[in-house]
Amino acid sequence: MGSYGGERRKVKDICVVGAGPAGIGASKYLLAENCFDTIDVFEQQASFGGVWNYSNDPIDTIDIPQTNPHQPLDEPIWRPCSNPNGVANGAQKATFVSPMYERLETNIPHSIMKFSDMPSLEDHQLFPSREVVTQYLEDYGEDVKHLVSFQTQVMDISQTRPGAHQVRLKDLRTNTVYGKNIRCCCGGQWTLHCAHPTEDQRDREVESNKSRRYLAHQVLPKTKAFCR
Repeated sequence: MGSYGGERRKVKDICVVGAGPAGIGASKYLLAENCFDTIDVFEQQASFGGVWNYSNDPIDTIDIPQTNPHQPLDEPIWRPCSNPNGVANGAQKATFVSPMYERLETNIPHSIMKFSDMPSLEDHQLFPSREVVTQYLEDYGEDVKHLVSFQTQVMDISQTRPGAHQVRLKDLRTNTVYGKNIRCCCGGQWTLHCAHPTEDQRDREVESNKSRRYLAHQVLPKTKAFCR
């Protein structure tokens, strides 16, 4: 992050976009600083976890190559839930397609992926399953749960002046759109499809897809898969 050479202002209101691993960690750090009037965390899913929230719902075909960054936001998929955050029992929760797949396991040992202030996963296999990681994040987020607006989608963020932003939000449960003036700490863009054409695509017919659409190995029978 580059240095900011403009006028220094005391930041009183701040928001974190997303309640995945990075969002939870950032929220805990900001809360521990004890210097903000308000800390708002906005998460479009119905629970902690971010991309670790698994969904087996297929998504529409993705056009590849895809180099246009101006794409519409994902629409929620509504599924029954016994007790989603902020919703009464028997209601539905908003879910979104994520890059998780059915039998995913981490590709690094739990000993180096744990949070420093949270017990490790020594009682589980060396490379934990996605279910274990998801529960780990749920447990870790409990201390900042009161800061989080679940099922709230960030639609747009625009700078109003140096160090200040207007955040446009949508409550997915009511379809209410509203705005906040706030300082932002933003997450990644893993949902943005960006794939440039390859030589394979130019020279011959090759089916291309994004790993986000992969759900299980059974969908690739007798198929050569190339990852890049």
